[in-house]
Parts: sequence; structure tokens; C-alpha cells
Amino acid sequence: MHGDVNKDHELHEKAVPHEAGTGFEETRIEGPQGALLISTHMDGGEVPVMFLHSDGGTLHHWDVVRGSLKKWRPTVAIDRRGHGGSSPPRNNSFAHEDAAGDIAATADALAMRRFVLVGHSGGALTAFAFAALYPERLAGLVLVDPPPDPAILPPGLIENTLAAMRGPSYANVVADYYRSIAGGNPDVIARVLEDVQQTRQATIVGCCEALGEFKLGKITGKYPGPALSIIQPQFDVDGALHRIPPGFSHFAMEGTGHWIHLDAPDRFFSCLNDFLQRLPRQEDSLGLA
Repeated sequence: MHGDVNKDHELHEKAVPHEAGTGFEETRIEGPQGALLISTHMDGGEVPVMFLHSDGGTLHHWDVVRGSLKKWRPTVAIDRRGHGGSSPPRNNSFAHEDAAGDIAATADALAMRRFVLVGHSGGALTAFAFAALYPERLAGLVLVDPPPDPAILPPGLIENTLAAMRGPSYANVVADYYRSIAGGNPDVIARVLEDVQQTRQATIVGCCEALGEFKLGKITGKYPGPALSIIQPQFDVDGALHRIPPGFSHFAMEGTGHWIHLDAPDRFFSCLNDFLQRLPRQEDSLGLA
């Protein structure tokens, strides 16, 4: 799946409101390394969908997309470890392979045998790791503007970024970076800056460390199921996750920043829903015989 999405659609849609998502229930469960805040809506007969936000985000980034799904599909969103209402990991690890255990714990707590996993940015790498470690649990995998293979990044980029993040100018460094990738929508820029400013410095630094430590060679090719990467067009390059053999489909969406689902929620939902509608119905996904 290649090319532009709905070229005749308005390129810059109104940013989604920062709200708590009517009809969702928030609760805490115990994860492998601490409490996790999750938001659930378990009605609907279709395969469930679990959502993971970006580094420095919260589960509320998915409220509008989940609201569009909730009439017929169970959904759950997680505050990733150290973000929002979830506890920092006791072992201080933000490694994506370790964080995959949080997804498994959430699915187990909700009796979700199989589900679709959607991850954005750093959350996409955790989703990718989960798919490799627990392929039998997934009915589908959707990555939203994921980072590329860290091996293709310029030498020293992650190390230099970490050095700046650990220094006294942390707040300015992070704000400048997030502003540079957020795109042109002022509402989205304000929202993501607010969220990252409310996230602990140790969490953001830990997530950057996790990117540098991520080794795709250990996990690539271990998930054989349906997969889709929804990206900005400029990131359809060698080293993009969807291009790494054996490869999988991608959908390039123009006119957004990094937070595609916040910038263009209608177009994003259309793309996601098209993927979901192509999946086989799985009646036992919530433990139904």
C-alpha cells in the first residue's frame, strides 16, 4: 500500500482536543515493573485494538481515534511506563523489549487473547518488539511514524542528544526538538509540548537511551502477520521499518507533522479502519468460546 491518502482532503485538519474521551474507563493494573494506567472501552464484537503513545505523550493522544472505533470495537490505551499516570519502572529500564511486558500484562488483565496493536513513534518500537516476542497474540500490527533502524542514524547523533538532555538545558533541548517535528498546526504543537513538559526528565532520557540500544536484527522477521506502517512521505527511505526484509505495507500521509493522528484524525482513522476491516473476524479475542 503506497502513495498519498485522500489528496482532495484538506491537508491541515483541526487538531484534536485534549480531552478525556467520553465513555472510557481508566484503571490501574500491576505491570512487570510498576503500576500502569490504562483506559478501556470493552464493548463491541470485533477484534480489540490496543494503542501506545509516543515518548513524552499520554494515552489521551488516542481519544478521538478510539471514539471513532468504540461503537463496534473494544479498545484500550496505555500510559507507557514512566508516562502520565503510570509508575516509573522499578529497574529504570525503558528498553522496548522490556516494555513489551507491559503490553502482555495489560492484555492478560483484560483477557485479550489476540488483538491489534497500534504504536506511535517510540511506542511503535515497543509494538514492533512485542510483535516479535509474542507473535501469537497479535491479529495485526500498525506502526505510526516509527523511528528508522537506529543503525542508519548519523554517527554520534543519539550520544550527542543524550548529552544535551542530561545537561542543564534539558527543557529547551526537548522543547526545540518536539517543536521541530510537530508540523505546522499550532494546536498540536502546544499539546505535545505540554505533554512532554509534564513528563519526567528521566523518562525522556530513558526513552532516548532505549532508541540507541534497539537492535532490529534480533527481532526483524519474527512476526508473520498483517502489518502496516502509516508514515510521513519523507520517511519512506532505506532503513524505514517497513522496508527492512521481509518488509510490509506502508501508507504515506501528506500534510501532517509527526503526530499524524492528532494532525489529521479523520484521514488517519480512515486508513486505520481500512486495515482493520481487512482482518479476519476473531470471535475468541476477548476470551469468548
